[in-house]
Amino acid sequence: MNSLLVSGWEMNYAHPFYPDVEVLNAAVHNTLSPEEKKPARELARRDGRSYFYHFLGSHANHEPLLGIPFPWLVYEKLAAASRLGMPHLAHMGGIHPPDKVPLAVNQEVFRAFQFDARLDIDRTVAAIARRHVGRRYAPPLVRVWRLAERAVRRFMPMSLYSGFGTVWNRLLVRPLVPDIDRIPEDERAYYERVMVSPVHNPNKVDLGKDVLFDLITKTYARKAFRRVDRHVWKPLEAAIDLAEEKRVEAEVRGDGRAAGVFADQETRLRALRGLYETLRNTAVWVYAVREHQETRSAKRRSACRALLRAMADREVRNAREMIRLWNEAPVEWMMASDFGETPFIYGRNFAEHLERKVALMERHRNDRPRIDPDYMYRLGV
Repeated sequence: MNSLLVSGWEMNYAHPFYPDVEVLNAAVHNTLSPEEKKPARELARRDGRSYFYHFLGSHANHEPLLGIPFPWLVYEKLAAASRLGMPHLAHMGGIHPPDKVPLAVNQEVFRAFQFDARLDIDRTVAAIARRHVGRRYAPPLVRVWRLAERAVRRFMPMSLYSGFGTVWNRLLVRPLVPDIDRIPEDERAYYERVMVSPVHNPNKVDLGKDVLFDLITKTYARKAFRRVDRHVWKPLEAAIDLAEEKRVEAEVRGDGRAAGVFADQETRLRALRGLYETLRNTAVWVYAVREHQETRSAKRRSACRALLRAMADREVRNAREMIRLWNEAPVEWMMASDFGETPFIYGRNFAEHLERKVALMERHRNDRPRIDPDYMYRLGV
């Protein structure tokens, strides 16, 4: 479980940067309350055992990306469990094979902690960096990780989309247009046929819903994209710029090992920027389409349509950048299957899907915003 103090999908832990936002999984659930000890001891008296979820890889963190660094968050959850005398963790997937992620700093912290729960995390991360790039380039590599984690800590979670929902609901390849329902079903089939979705799931036309519950409310969505714009892009861009600068410098100096590491990290952070951009734009869609549908103010409707047009421009640019990254990146930066896509993984046709997404967005970007409130009650054919 994530917590012994709640049941079901209830949440009781605060986001590390936004105290008004509750979290209960992923890396940003980085603490455990001392109150967890009482129910854990009660279970132990009945020969039970408590396993607290721990997410240090892709599962629940930036799926389907590989190798996103956030080593201090990993340490904080481990240290919290250790302080409470909770020796058992349920690691939720995401161990990256070394041929795909040669520098998995999160996993290296996890491994080091098993041998020394009292380790100094800053010294440990610095030692990991030295092992991979040597003394000259270790400090800037640590700085890249610091900046990247600052962005991770400041991103406002987008419900299922911040984890496996990006794959299940095919978010990366879906066209973010004002009225998804205006796109003929046969033109949406390239992604809908592999969505984890019942036939009449309103998520097909409403990104804020999934079956019978809200994924993201209009109020939350508005807060989310504003906070992302205010707090995430600056540290993330700084991390990318620093990785690129040191890659070029190491290449000039003839240090191929360090250049390769910085190229690897630069690529993964560019991929993270692409994912965060799609998630941010999804929040814009949820807010603006719903607000346009609900308000009676012509001025507010006009503002919503302007917001959606700007979002479409951003998302088209983002999709094209992800196509470029897919075709040109020196490392494999996301999970994809050589045997064809399934509801649980993208396929090698990822870039082709992005091309379709761009074409549909350009064709439908100026449609009137609309969500059919009765979509789930339509009769099947």
